[in-house]
Amino acid sequence: MAQPVGGSVAVVETLRNLEDARKLVLAKPELYTQIVIGVIPLIGAGAHLHLRRWGAEFLAEAFSHPLVSEQDKESMAMASLAILAQMVELPSEDGPVVKAAMQALSSIYPFIFKHTEAMVVDATLYSINLIIRKRPNLYHKIINAVLNFNPLHDASAGMPVGRKFQIKSMEKTTKAFLINMNKRNGHLPLAGRIQQYLERLAISHAEVYDESKKRAAAPDLLRDDEHVKRAKTVPSKGLNIPPLLPGPTTLAQLFKITSEEALTSFHVEQLPLDMIIKITLPVLYKIDQGLLNEAINGIRSRLLVLEKNQMPIAPAGVSGVDDEDDEYEPDFQPSEDNEQILNKLDSSTDRPRRPSDVAVVHFAIPKPVPLTPDEARHLGEERVRSLLEAATKPDNLSLGARRPKAGLHRLAGGNQGNDTWKTIVLRLISRNSVEGTTGSSLAGSEISSQKAGLTEFIRNALYSHVMDDFRSRMILAFDWLTEEWYNDRLRATSQDEPLVNYEFWALKVLNGIFQYVDGRDKALLIRFLSELPQVSEALLSRFKDLAKDPERVVPVVNALYYLVLFRPPNKQMALDALEDLWRNFEGAGSAAGKLLKRYRPQLFEEIKPISEEQVGSVAVV
Repeated sequence: MAQPVGGSVAVVETLRNLEDARKLVLAKPELYTQIVIGVIPLIGAGAHLHLRRWGAEFLAEAFSHPLVSEQDKESMAMASLAILAQMVELPSEDGPVVKAAMQALSSIYPFIFKHTEAMVVDATLYSINLIIRKRPNLYHKIINAVLNFNPLHDASAGMPVGRKFQIKSMEKTTKAFLINMNKRNGHLPLAGRIQQYLERLAISHAEVYDESKKRAAAPDLLRDDEHVKRAKTVPSKGLNIPPLLPGPTTLAQLFKITSEEALTSFHVEQLPLDMIIKITLPVLYKIDQGLLNEAINGIRSRLLVLEKNQMPIAPAGVSGVDDEDDEYEPDFQPSEDNEQILNKLDSSTDRPRRPSDVAVVHFAIPKPVPLTPDEARHLGEERVRSLLEAATKPDNLSLGARRPKAGLHRLAGGNQGNDTWKTIVLRLISRNSVEGTTGSSLAGSEISSQKAGLTEFIRNALYSHVMDDFRSRMILAFDWLTEEWYNDRLRATSQDEPLVNYEFWALKVLNGIFQYVDGRDKALLIRFLSELPQVSEALLSRFKDLAKDPERVVPVVNALYYLVLFRPPNKQMALDALEDLWRNFEGAGSAAGKLLKRYRPQLFEEIKPISEEQVGSVAVV
């Protein structure tokens, strides 16, 4: 290496020592980590130019050396990142120094990115949840991108602890995001793919971490060949089923075959059903048939002991029976086979019954304390919220096949899916209308007012629930409005003044979605008008107001055109609405006029061009 011009003796000596260190690491690459950490204080921003040049070149060589392990490069990258950033960011830095520093940074980029990858993924998944809610048209693109991402792709059995936590963080965030998507959009086509992805992710997780445990235990098992041979000849240890304790025996004690008290300290019904399934299925798949048969025979032996101890007189014709038989404890290895034990149990039909120690007495449950109106309203509101959640959660019973629609006369309790809860909620709202209280007592008026207040609360709660995510819950809104319309028609036959709940809430739902609808929601507007059981003039008048926004003119005209084509009772009403758009709404004349020329051509015959004679007569006047 060339000597620095005008350099001091100390700089020359330092460069000579650094060159010796370079020769050492070229011969032994495993020493790069120690040398780099020791060199960094000598090549900082205040060092001599030739030291900075040497240091930048040395770091570039270290990170591009093929014999240095990735783990060593990662540790060196974290130690030298600050000094390399100084070399690049300093405006007056020497050109060769910047060039070598950039080469080093390009080599350590993958190692630095590993420490930010998990944070970027978590932040992205948290943000796209909101994007999907605001822009549902991007749902398929975003979900497909997430399904193509595998957080366990870089996972391995020997990965560092820090990397292990990062992968777990990405896996947890990805699972939470997809589970939330399935809860909110369980009816969409990608719900099945999301469920398959979650199952594959769970299998990959088990494979990665189970493999790490197996590899950790492998050196102890394969210590020498003699140990391996002994391990093959040693028989597997059987179950140690403890005998029953004297005294009364419960079912839990009868079937308990383990000595672990922690397994019997809680009730199994406290666990969610999906968790029980995930635990039980893998255990049943990997269970040893010999251990299972041994456990079954042990329980059968216990049953035989209990049956024998409950007999007041020893059976006749049995030899070798004395008083010591009462203390008999089985060895849990019955000599009979399974068929003989079952036959013996089946033949014991006349088993004596223990007399009951509790006398039969008359017992009456005290009446509960009456609820106050506020308590009743509060409890009713809580139940309403629970019913709304049950009505809109994903229905596991309907996966793979669609249920046939039974119409308005379907049974509300036909099954245990979300359709049952939805029908209960909607009929609780629509068919719970309060009649007039003429001639009734004051107490009856109070009950009616409380009943009306609860019904209106349920309606408002359902309306808010639909508006929170109206694109995915429009089917719920249509079912609700259909029930309201049906109830209004029924009440119209029995009352002089028919109810108008359907008209009021249909207008309110329409007003609620106005602020969200844009020019791309043609299909949504068409479906809104087509699914309503009845379209009134008031509703169409409000619907026309959408056309005041030029971007929504075409969807409004198309929705009205749908009524003209496929709903004959509303045809003339829809044509009147189109004519009103053509005459009075700026920007809607062109789109509405094309349809009116076909269905009402007389409108255009009334508008005739003014002749030259008429123009002259007007001028003379």
